[in-house]
Amino acid sequence: MSATDRAATGSGLLRAADAVCDLGCLAFAAWTLLCHVTVFTGGSLDRLLACAAVTAVLLGGAWLLCRRGRAGEPQDLEPDPRAATPRQLQAWVTATAAGIGCVLAVALAAGSNPLGLWAPAAVFLVAAAVLALWVAPDPSERPSSRATAIALWALAVAAALLTASVCRPDADDALYVSMAVAAADAPSAPLLAGDPLHGVPGVRLDFPTYRLHAFELLAGAAAHLTGVEAIAWLHLVLPPLLALIAVLAIGRAARRLAPARWLWVTAAVVVLLVGIGNAHNWYGNMAFVRLQQGKGALVTIMVPLLVAYGLELVQAPGPRTWLRLAAAQVAAVGMTATGLWVAPPVALLAATAALHRHRSATRAVALAGAASLYPLLLGAAFSVALTQPSSPLGPFLTGLKTTHTAHRAEPPPAAAPPYRSQQVLSWTVNRVFLDARLAIPCACVLLCGWWLSPEPLVRRLHLAFSAFTVMVPLNPHLVDWTLRHVTGSVHVYWRVLWTLPLPLLLALALTAPVARWPSRLGPILSVLLVGGFVALTSDHTVLGAANQTSLRPFRLKAPPELEVARALAAAVPSGAVVVAPLDVAPWVTTLHHHPYPLVVRNQYLQPLREKLGPDDITARQDMARLLSHPDARPAQVRRFLLGLDRFRVEGVCFRSSVTHRSVLTAALAALGFQSHGSVDGFEVWARTLRSRRS
Repeated sequence: MSATDRAATGSGLLRAADAVCDLGCLAFAAWTLLCHVTVFTGGSLDRLLACAAVTAVLLGGAWLLCRRGRAGEPQDLEPDPRAATPRQLQAWVTATAAGIGCVLAVALAAGSNPLGLWAPAAVFLVAAAVLALWVAPDPSERPSSRATAIALWALAVAAALLTASVCRPDADDALYVSMAVAAADAPSAPLLAGDPLHGVPGVRLDFPTYRLHAFELLAGAAAHLTGVEAIAWLHLVLPPLLALIAVLAIGRAARRLAPARWLWVTAAVVVLLVGIGNAHNWYGNMAFVRLQQGKGALVTIMVPLLVAYGLELVQAPGPRTWLRLAAAQVAAVGMTATGLWVAPPVALLAATAALHRHRSATRAVALAGAASLYPLLLGAAFSVALTQPSSPLGPFLTGLKTTHTAHRAEPPPAAAPPYRSQQVLSWTVNRVFLDARLAIPCACVLLCGWWLSPEPLVRRLHLAFSAFTVMVPLNPHLVDWTLRHVTGSVHVYWRVLWTLPLPLLLALALTAPVARWPSRLGPILSVLLVGGFVALTSDHTVLGAANQTSLRPFRLKAPPELEVARALAAAVPSGAVVVAPLDVAPWVTTLHHHPYPLVVRNQYLQPLREKLGPDDITARQDMARLLSHPDARPAQVRRFLLGLDRFRVEGVCFRSSVTHRSVLTAALAALGFQSHGSVDGFEVWARTLRSRRS
């Protein structure tokens, strides 16, 4: 095969990778829009599937017609000869800014107060970002060889196999899988109209914005059509597919930013996502071990894809590139409601980084803003609905006749301004980075890592995101405003850092030697830098036992307690009330036609508190607590037994090793419960109250 043929084959494989990203994004965006219309109008899964079938036919025909023209693609662009920036100006700007950035980075690493460095860091990053706009980006894409294209696909397939082989259970699946299960079990009932966890009528979802989720409804629709459990779709089918798309999306962003070393950047991102596992909410713990949840897909797939699409829109403005960016933002919202305030900043910052002073910047910004309208307007509507109960938007968006103001966690009582902001920012850094061992190197890269990359577009992007992160999410003067108008809760404030594609920026900085010394020296230095960064910042990888991750190829990403939950569900009728330890209860709701635990997780009880009152919640928690943390005091056991009749409990699960087992089993037998055996050290007891119900 000639060199020309190999280049053509490489381009074809990369076009195929782009097509996978585009078609997946457009299809899921269309599904998300249909889900939103169906949910907000009180429609059912049956109606949603009928609309989806018609839409698929129409969109398929339109796509085939549009395939005839390929105008406006970014790879067709040539560098603008007017874009040349004087080398002296580039050198002066780079040297000055790099020097200041290094001084700030050294001060931070030396133990200076981060809040004390916030103001100079913000001024520096904003000034450096403004100056970087004078250095023109190079939108051209170099031809890729067949070997690099094959390597990209091989890396994507390896990521898919890795995702299918690792298991790190996450109790958040109690809600997410139950949303899919509820849709599949009642396909003619209104979608996401109430709480699927506890079986109490008239109770809303844990948070009204969960009604925006389309990812779980996709699994519910697949389960309904195929008869395969929703948890199997979410754990076995979708994660490997998403992992493959994630690598292709990262590679696409890398090709737009650093065409000479994009494969190195892509591989480095994968290494960083897998190699650093200390912090539970670090980017890697949202990636290949957590793609069964939409929020993992948002961080790992949609953010890099939004970066790529934002760059492409400015490099080649047109209907095709605009549609891709708009669809990506809709898809981001369908993955998780956090996409409402993550997708627009990412898209707009990427577009800003590619702006050209010799082209129509106004048009590009207007197009990027128009592509962001859906999440922005939807977020504003939900803000009005949740903060103004009398608004007509409330019943329409929340699905309830009487809107409930979402519970907003308050900061600690002693935290008065300005200390409250400091505490929130401290919690945010601790949740994502765990400690200074990872946080300080990442902060240093944000401050001066852009200087390592020789590509002007990479520097622009790096500085744009760094300046935004310091000026908005990490701005101590904006924390209160962001809590009230954006996140709504301090417990999810750390997600504001999802607007920062940190693994991509780290990979661009650490693989810069490949661009500066493309011979053998550059790759060797890049490997050492990436490996050294991982070794310096992490005690264990995402895949290690210390991260509660195990190797279980093509198995459900669930703990042994799932089998206990199956045994408990099999012992009682569908829809019965059960009580189980807090490590078993979350997995009961992942089963089809499941019973309803008194407590699934304590953080999901707020909607019940609004409906039933605090006394009911306290009684439920006491019963679940006795089984989770056994208390053999007679008064506690007596309250538990009284609660069995109060809540009409038909199933009980507890550990065989509890100290008061004999007392508990005797009392259960006296109340009509019968033993249904033991599973993995848990006993299951059940009774039937059907005659009483009738």
